[in-house]
Amino acid sequence: KGDKGDQGDVGPQGIQGEKGDKGDQGDVGPQGIQGEKGDKGDQGDVGPQGIQGEKGDQGDQGIQGIQGDKGDQGDVGPQGIQGEKGDKGDQGDVGPQGIQGEKGDKGDQGDVGPQGIQGEKGDQGDQGIQGIQGEKGDKGDQGDVGPQGIQGEKGDKGDQGDVGPQGIQGEKGDKGDQGDVGPQGIQGEKGDKGDQGDVGPQGIQGEKGDKGDQGDQGIQGIQGEKGDKGDQGDVGPQGIQGEKGDKGDQGDPATDDQTLSTDGTPGDISITGGNNITLAITSTDADNSISTGTDGGAYYESPIKAFGKIASNGSVTKATTGVTATRISTGRYRITLPAGSVSDANYIIQLTQPGRGGAGNDDPGISYSNQTATSFEVIIGDNDNGATDRSRFNSEFMFTILDL
Repeated sequence: KGDKGDQGDVGPQGIQGEKGDKGDQGDVGPQGIQGEKGDKGDQGDVGPQGIQGEKGDQGDQGIQGIQGDKGDQGDVGPQGIQGEKGDKGDQGDVGPQGIQGEKGDKGDQGDVGPQGIQGEKGDQGDQGIQGIQGEKGDKGDQGDVGPQGIQGEKGDKGDQGDVGPQGIQGEKGDKGDQGDVGPQGIQGEKGDKGDQGDVGPQGIQGEKGDKGDQGDQGIQGIQGEKGDKGDQGDVGPQGIQGEKGDKGDQGDPATDDQTLSTDGTPGDISITGGNNITLAITSTDADNSISTGTDGGAYYESPIKAFGKIASNGSVTKATTGVTATRISTGRYRITLPAGSVSDANYIIQLTQPGRGGAGNDDPGISYSNQTATSFEVIIGDNDNGATDRSRFNSEFMFTILDL
């Protein structure tokens, strides 16, 4: 076989002829002997892009020929004009499971999805076995005393406490010796002159009588005005650190074990040898979204009643239980909600659809209509038609239903 000649220039593109009828599939001839590979010819100039022809019918699959040697990579031709987007083909059968690839890098964190519906409260798990009490470690050495902090502002004085009960009267003690006469006191103011009494004879000094019984407690006087709190006294010096005491004996696990338990009432906790307490599990704040349920536990009723993702053909891709969808006509869909999922026909509908990337239906719009307590309709179309009606088209969309 001789050398391959140079590639001739490509002629101008002819006018696209009408598509002829497809002929019958001829019999496949026997495979010829593979000839030697010739030298690669020079790349010819690329001709102008021809007019896009109509898509032909799919021909029958021919018999697989013997794999020839791979030729050299040709130069990449210019980018052709973008053809119109064809209809989406039917979903092909799933191929066999490929070999497990190496684990890829972790992707970016996806957006948080909408709040799911509150699940039912699970059963209370069994109480775990009380673990053995570990040995008490040695007490660490006393740390150095830090510097004196800045004196805080003077706080208000606390209220006066109630007067305690009168203590029992102690036995009368022996009379002490007469003390020395004290210095003369300051002359008091002169009082009003009383009536002159008769002067009796001076009697002999009698012995001191027994002390009388304690009188009843007088009525509590009116509370005086609260006085200012006195200044904080100086902190005394740090006492000397006492010696470390001996370590105590190990407790007996057979008698020292304690068990937490509950009577099943939400918030109730008790401990063996201790007291029962009830913990508040629901806030009393006015703007709290959690309420107390019929069993006394915390209950949250989500405002999200339903949500879903609907395919362009009207089938449900993913949605809350009981939601159904159907495509009524081009660009028009009906969503049906489970009975009782909303309180009336004035619930809130949120709609969204994919972006178009500036191609095709590049100014899409989505809206709702015919809202009832059990269903609503969705309309999708292109809005860049001036004063004409919206041009409807089928599209995937998502929705969220909120209600109080």
